[in-house]
Amino acid sequence: MNKTLVLFCLLLIGFVGWREKTNVLDWKDKATTFVRGLFSVQEKEIAKVDSDTSVPAFPPPPPPPVVEKAVVEATPPEKKSAVPEPPAGVYYLTERVKVVTGAGIAVYKAGIEVRMLVDKGDSAAVTDGTSSFTVAKNKLTRDMAQVLEVRRQDDVAASNVANSPAATADKTAAAKAKANEMRNTYRRQIDQLDQQIRELSTKIDAANVQVYHAHSRGRSSSADASVSLWTSQRNSLLERRSDVIHALEAVPTRF
Repeated sequence: MNKTLVLFCLLLIGFVGWREKTNVLDWKDKATTFVRGLFSVQEKEIAKVDSDTSVPAFPPPPPPPVVEKAVVEATPPEKKSAVPEPPAGVYYLTERVKVVTGAGIAVYKAGIEVRMLVDKGDSAAVTDGTSSFTVAKNKLTRDMAQVLEVRRQDDVAASNVANSPAATADKTAAAKAKANEMRNTYRRQIDQLDQQIRELSTKIDAANVQVYHAHSRGRSSSADASVSLWTSQRNSLLERRSDVIHALEAVPTRF
């Protein structure tokens, strides 16, 4: 009897323990499920809030406007008008021409305009408007482009000659000769003025003697007027002499 009661009590305790364990496990499962459900709801709420409060996305910027480049057609270069031909009968010298005349040698520059007077075959009688001469026809042209080039070359040649050492020496010699001539001219003028001044001074001295004797006798003399006139003339000559001396001193002495 006692053994049976003890066994029954053990079984009852084991059963109660098993039920409690099962309840505890069920409670844990329920609690876990509840917590998971709670977090799931919060996540959904947060996601909803985030979706409601998210910054709206701006639309992408429009593409830059397409600028159509205007096609500029190249303007063809203007055609230069052809050099007009000279009037009929008008020619130009292609080189310098020397012509012997009664007065010496006349030189006609290259490129000058002439008018044909008589066609003599290989030569022609022409005039530049001032004088007439005969020139070979192969020294005449009507090509204006050739005329311009001939003039340019002639100017260059003339410049080279003018700036050459020989030309510079000739210019210096000519300048010295001119200066010497000017000095000699001024010196001759000074000598002439000195002679005139001396002559007037002699007349004035003689007239002053006459005036002195006349005044000493208490009489007037006609020489008084002559003295005044000759004195004025002498003063003018002295002024002119001074001007000539200044001109002489201005003549260059160095070249």
